Amino acid sequence: MALIAFAASASGSAPSFSGCWKSYATAIYLETGASDSLPVMGAVSNSLRLEASWRPARWCRLSGAYALAPRVQDPVLFGEGVMSAGFAPFGYRLDDLRAQLYPGPCDTTGSFAVLQDLDRLQLSLSPDLGDVYIGRQAISWGSARVINPTDFIAPWAFNELDTEKRAGVDAARARIPLGALSELDVGALFGEDFAARNSACYARGRFYLAGTDVSLIAADYRENLMIGLDLARALGGASGWLEAAWVGAGVFSEERPEDEDFVRASLGADYSWGGELYGFLEYHYSSAGATDRADYPGLAPSAAYQTGGVYLLGKHYICPGISWQATPLLNVAGQLLLNPADQSGYLMATADYSVAQNVWLQAGVFAGDALNRSDGRQPGPAERGGSEPEFECYPDVFFSSFGWYF
Repeated sequence: MALIAFAASASGSAPSFSGCWKSYATAIYLETGASDSLPVMGAVSNSLRLEASWRPARWCRLSGAYALAPRVQDPVLFGEGVMSAGFAPFGYRLDDLRAQLYPGPCDTTGSFAVLQDLDRLQLSLSPDLGDVYIGRQAISWGSARVINPTDFIAPWAFNELDTEKRAGVDAARARIPLGALSELDVGALFGEDFAARNSACYARGRFYLAGTDVSLIAADYRENLMIGLDLARALGGASGWLEAAWVGAGVFSEERPEDEDFVRASLGADYSWGGELYGFLEYHYSSAGATDRADYPGLAPSAAYQTGGVYLLGKHYICPGISWQATPLLNVAGQLLLNPADQSGYLMATADYSVAQNVWLQAGVFAGDALNRSDGRQPGPAERGGSEPEFECYPDVFFSSFGWYF
């Protein structure tokens, strides 16, 4: 520590430390419509995140973040949880710490476990030409509010509780400015064993043309080719966006699947009334999905769902959302993801209250249901993806949370 302090003093930049503590109390209810209904599953999930940053020189910065998460919950939730959307957020990592710190790999997991995550470990270099980032870092893009077709790296599921920090990925990235509002962003993401089937690379250009933010992207991810477009601009007092991607399934693999290319697009607009009331409406299209729910079970083997990052089962979705700043300290928000083809929807409603400058409380509910409920037993998590309405298969989740930043 003395050596670090001396080096920091010589460079004029001392190491900085910060962190946060979050706690989520959750009740998860999966209705079965039968006498042997599953009980309500409970979970108390805590997370201590510690962050450190040191700039030994003006052009160089080292940063890292480590999270420790003790959890008390139903043992079922330590396996394939009912909240899973079907993709792994830590896919682009060469190697990693053992996720479950306690109990050990040879011990049986009961209702208590301690998880860990080395989420950031990054070297940032800032020469005159641009910026270079090497190591575990967060990379995300896309202007759509709900579903980002071009964000294949570590996208959030729509029913994620904590969306503050993107999962870190192992990458080497360079961002080169091309003008006042333009840049070229190129990078490589590394998966297990540096294998092409686990890795990715991309080139993305961002420009400002005719009052519009324009982003073009080409990527090779998990042996798929993606060509993407992202447009965002002001529309009078509102703003609008169009984010779209075409994916050539298995273009870079030895055995390219036939007729499995797909297109996804999100089109929307938002508006703010006086800074207190904000609303948006987004439409999402996915050619990989199905319009008939009877075809849902056959989607899982396709490239879009295996390596393409698609998890929604339908073709068309309508996503309205609203947020109301009731008081300077209280914000209430609601959002709906609706599948009109099978007439099912997933509602998300939250209320956030700022207790102090660095302390907040939150409560909310996520509820999935069908507008025209089908007969018979509702499937459990292991049967998700059957021919039932899509969001009828998702659980109702009630939660409260507490956060403290230091």
